Amino acid sequence: MNLEKFWLSSSKYSAFKMCRLKFKNMYLTGKKGEFTGDSSTYSLNKFLLSSYLEYHQKNHGLFFKAPNFIKGLTNRLADNNLNKDEFESAKSLIEGYITEMEGRSLKLLEANKTLFYNDKEIKIVVKLDMYIESKTGKKSVVIFKTTNNYDIPENLYYDFEPQLIKFVVEDNPEIKPDYLEIFYLKFNQFIKLDFNKIDSSKVKEVILDMYSEIDKEYLNPTAGPYCDWCDYQTDCPEWKDDKYPEIPFKYRKDKTRYSFSRLSTYLQCPFKYKKLYLDKVPQLPQGFFSIGTTIHAVMESIYSKPQAPDLENLNRLYDKFWVPLGYSSPEEMKEYYDSGKQWLELYYNNFIRNQEWVKAIAVEKYFEIPIGNYFTIGFIDRIHPHKDGTVEVMDYKTNPEMKTTEEVSKDLQLTLYQYVLEKLGYKVSGLSLLFMRFGEKVSVLKNKDDLKTFEEFFIESVQKAESEKEYKPKINEYCKNCQFKPECPLFGKEPEQLKLV
Repeated sequence: MNLEKFWLSSSKYSAFKMCRLKFKNMYLTGKKGEFTGDSSTYSLNKFLLSSYLEYHQKNHGLFFKAPNFIKGLTNRLADNNLNKDEFESAKSLIEGYITEMEGRSLKLLEANKTLFYNDKEIKIVVKLDMYIESKTGKKSVVIFKTTNNYDIPENLYYDFEPQLIKFVVEDNPEIKPDYLEIFYLKFNQFIKLDFNKIDSSKVKEVILDMYSEIDKEYLNPTAGPYCDWCDYQTDCPEWKDDKYPEIPFKYRKDKTRYSFSRLSTYLQCPFKYKKLYLDKVPQLPQGFFSIGTTIHAVMESIYSKPQAPDLENLNRLYDKFWVPLGYSSPEEMKEYYDSGKQWLELYYNNFIRNQEWVKAIAVEKYFEIPIGNYFTIGFIDRIHPHKDGTVEVMDYKTNPEMKTTEEVSKDLQLTLYQYVLEKLGYKVSGLSLLFMRFGEKVSVLKNKDDLKTFEEFFIESVQKAESEKEYKPKINEYCKNCQFKPECPLFGKEPEQLKLV
């Protein structure tokens, strides 16, 4: 595929990572899809973006008055056919943004600035919403985001978009920022990144890997939780055998979807559930999450291939997918890094070396099915085929302790996976947890009564979550590492109980 005239942007890269087929339809073939988005939300976001830029452009005139400007914006906002709650929310966002900007005394240097990078191999275009200077003389490039979640600096330094922006800015000497600021419209939240700390050294390598996939036409669809908002879903190969056509895709996105993580968080602690899923406070990175992400990425890569890897290839993939986030010190990160390599070697010796290799039916298999009046979604690490036509669920665990067969038999996540796969037409013959630290596998299987009991439990639990009003905290085994301890009412009142967990 000829990419000589292809200009890469952060949005194009995001589309590529989310779904290769969507990327192909949008940016290579120009295929038209069926618009399934929320036009009122799109219009509101566009209005907010233009309003904020207009504020900065006018905020240097002799007769500029912020209250009059806000009044003019809210009058125009009333023409956007918003309901009362949407109007009040948008008005509050505008007032909050301008109040914060009044305190910062910023000077707008440029707006809607477009930068380019062009060499013999790649072409990149980056749009900066603003280039601003503070009263202390520090300069920032600013991009606006309309996402429903915001992120934290620890994660954003690792994100590709800031790296791409720095890579291009460094090739345009007229822009010399001290910071990259990301503004999340729906939260009135600025996240400031030190420009010098953003690592752009691997940007070109990542892009060339992407181009290699495009050249080989590895542009298959990837199902995920955002598919119901995709304009190409109705004729996507991933959804052609949808088991629930009586519930059109465009109605599914209006329902709250419950993953196992979401539901289990509510059952563990309603207070934490509210913080993460309703208030949308970003989850802080932690080392044990990052090592788990790394191991899962390696497993996903090898079991999507028809041939077994050797140990050298496993170690190469480990380095490629290593996530250096959330570790308390360089020493802790090295300890985890060395341990993870040992786990992979143990897994290789116990499950790959001198074993018949079987490619997975699916890795990171996304599911989305109704249970009662609710939807459950999630990803299954690996679906392993057996010669008799049955399948086995493989779920990787990096827990510091093993579980017994009796304990695994009570695992609700595995029960959910069997329930889902049987609804999707698979015949399940095993549910297995692979304990990576120990190189051990523990397997169980559920019967029809177990699955019926689970269905009832799921519906009852979701009903409790949906009707919850108080969101009281609950002491559980995860309190020790909970990021919300400083805000938790129980942390101050019952310290002795919390010490026990």
